[in-house]
Amino acid sequence: MFRGFEVASIVMAILLMTAATSRAETDHPRFLENVVIDSRIGKLIFEKGFPTPETAARIRDFKRFSRAVEAVTQNTSAVSMARMRKGYADAGAGAPNQISRVKG
Repeated sequence: MFRGFEVASIVMAILLMTAATSRAETDHPRFLENVVIDSRIGKLIFEKGFPTPETAARIRDFKRFSRAVEAVTQNTSAVSMARMRKGYADAGAGAPNQISRVKG
């Protein structure tokens, strides 16, 4: 019953992959000979297909900074949850699954 759908989806995937591959090869060369790429982190210079030491250092620093930002943003909620649980415990809640009621 689904055989025709499976064959059609496989054919469509193959067509899309070949179209994307042929377009990508014509838009961008596979090997960067001597190229200067302007990017938001500055000029990236490639000589004989390899980045210059300055370019490599610039990319390495950018990756470190990006990873640091990612680590902070991904762990902010975990730190907030831990502090919230500590606050509940300080207010009198015994266990994380215990319900506290405040009279006021």
